[in-house]
Amino acid sequence: MTQQDADRYLQDYILAIKAVGQESAQRDIYQSNSISVKLSAIHPRYSRAQYERVMNELYPRVKQLFLLAKQFNISINIDAEEANRLELSLDLIEKLIDEPELQGYKGIGFVVQAYSKRAAKVIDYLIELARQKQSYLMIRLVKGAYWDSEIKWAQNRRIN
Repeated sequence: MTQQDADRYLQDYILAIKAVGQESAQRDIYQSNSISVKLSAIHPRYSRAQYERVMNELYPRVKQLFLLAKQFNISINIDAEEANRLELSLDLIEKLIDEPELQGYKGIGFVVQAYSKRAAKVIDYLIELARQKQSYLMIRLVKGAYWDSEIKWAQNRRIN
């Protein structure tokens, strides 16, 4: 994916947040629809190997989306991605929770892949993080879109 693609997806997310936010006007955040953001869609190099670049280039985009969602009082989730991106996503969510501009916002969300052997530990980590930071955090459990791919990648690693 290119930067041009990432820019286009970012604009699409902005439009989606505005549309959901306008449709959800006057509703409680827990009764409104939400948006899930696939971070690899809004940055062409979303990988642990590009950590500094992700924090410097992607994080401001993520923060922008969360601030916009806060204005509309809707929740936004960091969507689950491949297992090798989990720690990076967790670093981003922790950074969001620390944002003074997002203090008190109840719509910060994180999606966890249920099939992952780490799912229970990730949930425990997120709960503890929210407690330590005295913050709100929505956690959504999904069955996992990458299950088949990750099994194949693991099989290939064993063969090689």
